[in-house]
Amino acid sequence: VMGMFHCQGVAWSSASSKLGGSLTELDVRFTEFVHGDRGKWNHQFAFYAHCEERVFVGNNVRLWLNRPFQHEVLVVAPIMKFGDRVVAVFGFIDLLYPCSSIEGIDFEEVDHELPKVKEYLVNVKLKGNGKFAVYSSFKPAFCLILGKMVEFNYNYEDHLVTINVDPRSDGNPSQDVSLVWLTY
Repeated sequence: VMGMFHCQGVAWSSASSKLGGSLTELDVRFTEFVHGDRGKWNHQFAFYAHCEERVFVGNNVRLWLNRPFQHEVLVVAPIMKFGDRVVAVFGFIDLLYPCSSIEGIDFEEVDHELPKVKEYLVNVKLKGNGKFAVYSSFKPAFCLILGKMVEFNYNYEDHLVTINVDPRSDGNPSQDVSLVWLTY
């Protein structure tokens, strides 16, 4: 999680000041621990901006804060590659630290029962409930929670998949969420 805060200009200037800058891969620490799966990591990141509720992709993201006291909190997720698809798991974006809800991530490529069809799966073990988000270059075919198909939203503009994960009726905080893509 990264933050940007505009805290200048009010006391000594009546002019509105624009403050901004770039975030690069050099601003992200501990990249050597990225999901333990360096073979799939494409060395790029997706950034989810909480206040703007949008996704930025790449290794040189530019953000501008236009007025004093404006701020932005960014969630950073490594982009993983599956064939011609890329995915970055953010976690529960209604939390200030969404990645804390992620207990494990597993990426799978499976040959489908139909010839020439491949199945790509991202299985995420989560703790808690809320609005779960994943950046995905393609819309998933379907999503599952605890093995049951659920509704999801896919924003074609910023490629954000969101799933509302409700609390379990048995009180267990663990949730298993799977996203599935098919290629023909």
